[in-house]
Amino acid sequence: AGERPLVLVGSARLGVAADRPALFVQLQSPRECGSAGCSTGVYAWMSGRYQRVLDGATGRMSVGTARHRGMADILAGEEAYVWNGTAYASSRPAPNVDLRPRRRGAIPPR
Repeated sequence: AGERPLVLVGSARLGVAADRPALFVQLQSPRECGSAGCSTGVYAWMSGRYQRVLDGATGRMSVGTARHRGMADILAGEEAYVWNGTAYASSRPAPNVDLRPRRRGAIPPR
């Protein structure tokens, strides 16, 4: 679309010292960034190539001191992402959702 996005790339070791550093990649352009800011993808060296292990994180990113399954946690804004063995997942619990059927027009309980 004629845009020239800015590509920001950083790196950090998430696993053991012998591992290749992970790449933190962010594209900045009006099309790529929304009201929450620009999202960052994280790519780790696995099986002979870089593979995306976290996508859509927003906010200031850093590598945490805690580790899960041998990989350092990733902190993004108010969110912490932990390694589940194949990718990073949010450590924030899912919200409670009421899945019971309701009568038509009924107001859901609080």
